[in-house]
Amino acid sequence: MSAVDSQNYIAQQVRSHDYDRYFSTLFCPAECRLAIFALYAFNIEIATIRETVSEPLIGQMRLQWWRDTIGAIYDGQPIGHPVAAALADAVASCELAREPFDRMIDGREFDLSDEPRDELTALESYTDATSSNLVRLVLTVLGARGADAEQLAHHAGLAWGLAGILRAVPFHSTQRIQTPSIRKPRNIATSAQRHLDSVQRIQIKLPRRAIGAILPVACVQPYLQRLAPDLTPNLTTSMSLIHGSSSERARRTYSCRRSFRRKWPASGGNSPKFTFMG
Repeated sequence: MSAVDSQNYIAQQVRSHDYDRYFSTLFCPAECRLAIFALYAFNIEIATIRETVSEPLIGQMRLQWWRDTIGAIYDGQPIGHPVAAALADAVASCELAREPFDRMIDGREFDLSDEPRDELTALESYTDATSSNLVRLVLTVLGARGADAEQLAHHAGLAWGLAGILRAVPFHSTQRIQTPSIRKPRNIATSAQRHLDSVQRIQIKLPRRAIGAILPVACVQPYLQRLAPDLTPNLTTSMSLIHGSSSERARRTYSCRRSFRRKWPASGGNSPKFTFMG
């Protein structure tokens, strides 16, 4: 696979499986997009393991493969997998720390367990591992480091991740996949809103070039508003909220653009040109 084909493959994976993050990446500086797409593609690889394996042991083997692959990347060994190869380039060019990758993989161990996680503190710990660490890595790619970036990554990851858990309940129920704490959806929504409020207070300290890392959080409020009427012990939600119909994607795109214009009016809120997708 040529370099261009590999880039297109990774970007298309993100576009197909994580459209909100795909769209937000278009607001990032052009020189950072390949690294960010690699991070999001890696997240897709480990996040979809549970729904693509027939038994937990196979899922454990895939997670272990990714642990070994991350180790190989930091040891400087050649990588053949297209996502892993792109990840290796991102690690080298952006000086990404290894710990967030390890924590993301470790967090996905819970996806393979049938044990419910009803305590909100435990659920937030899971979401920080799987979602906030991804935001931490993207912020690093965009040059945002330090205490403010750390706080923002923590709260943005939790707001996005908790809302994502609520959105995923209908799909997981049809696939018989364990969803954390589904018996307490209102607690999850309340926590997501609290972390969203924290993001809105802290984001003014974020460098303008790094806004793409948290832009998906602009969709959290509309998601919670649409999910709120259905927050019952037997949570039922339109399946269009999971992956999104074309009209749903249009609303999400509009929400992100509106958020961008409101906070950074000098930019005009226009999506920059995306060079290699075609």
